[in-house]
Amino acid sequence: SASLVEFYKDVKLSEKRNKDNPSLDKYKPTLKTTLSILDRQYPIDSPETQRYACITSECFRGIIEKPILFEALGRLLINYQSEWYSEVGTDGKMPEWEALNSEMTDDAENVLGYLKDGDEAKRDAYLKNIGKTADSEEAIGLNQRRERINRFPENYEENPKEKLNQEQFKDYNYMHELEVKVEMWEKEKEKIKKCLWWKDVVNGLANQNQPTTEDNAGNVNGANTQTAQTDTSPPATLNQDGKAWYIHPISMMNYFKPLAGITTYHIYQKGKIEKHTPSEILLGYEKKYKYVYHDKSNKEHELGIFTVHITKAMARGNIRQNYDVELINVKEFEEGYCSSDGNVKAKFATFNSDHFRWYINPDCFAGLLGAMLELNIDCMGFNGFSTYDAKSVESKAHINGVAGDLRYISTNENGERTELSDSFFDFEKQEKFNIALYKFGWARTSLMYSEYFTYKKQANTLLVHTKHMRNDAAGGYRHHHHLHICGFDFKGIINIKE
Repeated sequence: SASLVEFYKDVKLSEKRNKDNPSLDKYKPTLKTTLSILDRQYPIDSPETQRYACITSECFRGIIEKPILFEALGRLLINYQSEWYSEVGTDGKMPEWEALNSEMTDDAENVLGYLKDGDEAKRDAYLKNIGKTADSEEAIGLNQRRERINRFPENYEENPKEKLNQEQFKDYNYMHELEVKVEMWEKEKEKIKKCLWWKDVVNGLANQNQPTTEDNAGNVNGANTQTAQTDTSPPATLNQDGKAWYIHPISMMNYFKPLAGITTYHIYQKGKIEKHTPSEILLGYEKKYKYVYHDKSNKEHELGIFTVHITKAMARGNIRQNYDVELINVKEFEEGYCSSDGNVKAKFATFNSDHFRWYINPDCFAGLLGAMLELNIDCMGFNGFSTYDAKSVESKAHINGVAGDLRYISTNENGERTELSDSFFDFEKQEKFNIALYKFGWARTSLMYSEYFTYKKQANTLLVHTKHMRNDAAGGYRHHHHLHICGFDFKGIINIKE
């Protein structure tokens, strides 16, 4: 396995891969294998346009929608020295982390050594590290800066703003920035040293495995009469060199337990929703639901894994019932979803409830996500469904997370408050969204709520799949600034036991 500095340099080297430098031969095994997997996300084009992976978050995100690749990555077994282990010298320093000084500070120590003390060996070391020669522009610029700094007045550090002219002060600031880099890295290494625990555990296990006084109790002649145990496990140990095998636990559980899984909603672009429940649930995922969207090309998009909150059901008037309901906190989807190519997306741009009405029925959530993904809506204003205990606030109908309020869609695409009479109300997109809601199960058992309004001089216009709901009396209700979605058909969810 690679050392810490070798691993770091390989990561940086990967960022320079291109058509002229695609080979993986020079990389250590861990990164070589990782890069070979990441490379497979890119189609094989002509040599001039072929893309090559590097160790960046973008490249890892690119395989999220390619199960074969992320499963291959998740099944890697890596033997590597733990980050919680390091040798510490008599000087209190950690050699492996000291080897990263140049990389973590842009070689600030060597640059400072030359600029402040004129140490030419450090200048030459810096130029070698950045791959530049003594006659390069970088070398000439460094020499010129050294000459200017050498002309600084004595004791300039006592009050540099007064003692240095404008040009000199720029050079002073440059050195100060380098000093800060060195200082910050030194503080970071001190934090790392405080976090080391590997050796303590190694020593603790060694002491734990030593025979006790009782174990060594013998007969009158001192002979050990303890009977050898042949059916006990070997004592727990850790490698003294800090090396261990690293695995992805969920991927490995999936590998050895192919039937174990997570309850998953599969939302299909044609409007079908399936709820797949495996015969065995993965440990730790008993109260989790995954949501997956299948686009028109049948490409899968994993939208996320959400916590299932279980509480007592409510009847109208927030009357507690004797059975449970499941709820999903929509705020867990606050970051939304966007595919790597940007062609499939959904997001709530604003959350607008003073009463934390973030909770929705899991089936209803699947239907809402399907409608948003149908139109790639990433600017929805979310006013709320139910509270965490399934109660309705400000309306009698918002119990159990089965009905909720969304802001009308604005042409500004920012989730702002939008009224039916506003010039920026996007009538056409709202109509398409209402149709998409119906497609994915909404407004099937009852119409959604809106109001009559005037559109293009046509009075009493009403949005598709809605009914006029307005009461101007005291304690009444209005729907001119939000759409009340309801009437979800739960029978449309196809339940599949795996």
